[in-house]
Amino acid sequence: MKKLIMWVISITALLICLIFVYLMNLRFPVNEVSPIEVIYKVEKSSDPIIKVGTYQEYDWYISKLNPASTHEQLTLKMKDKGWRYEDQEGAGLFFTKNDMTEIITCQTWTTRYYLCKVNTAVQM
Repeated sequence: MKKLIMWVISITALLICLIFVYLMNLRFPVNEVSPIEVIYKVEKSSDPIIKVGTYQEYDWYISKLNPASTHEQLTLKMKDKGWRYEDQEGAGLFFTKNDMTEIITCQTWTTRYYLCKVNTAVQM
């Protein structure tokens, strides 16, 4: 019985270590925050899309929605700021306002989250 308990404890400790190593090795485009902080932030938030940081003149947003729902939420946010949705080409969403065009690009991050890059000038 003691051997079984030791086995269970050993396997549990190993799994916890593997999960920790996996999370620490995830690549995230924003240097200001770690992947663990990002996951915690999005899981605790009630907002469908949250800003996780700014890096190289881009604001980065994360969503745990599927891509179609994320695009819909981004379109609503941009519309509230006076931008008009024009088209989607691949991972890019095209918006216009006056004579300006803005492209928001999105990508899957891990299998559960969706990252979107927005020019800081847009101020979403």
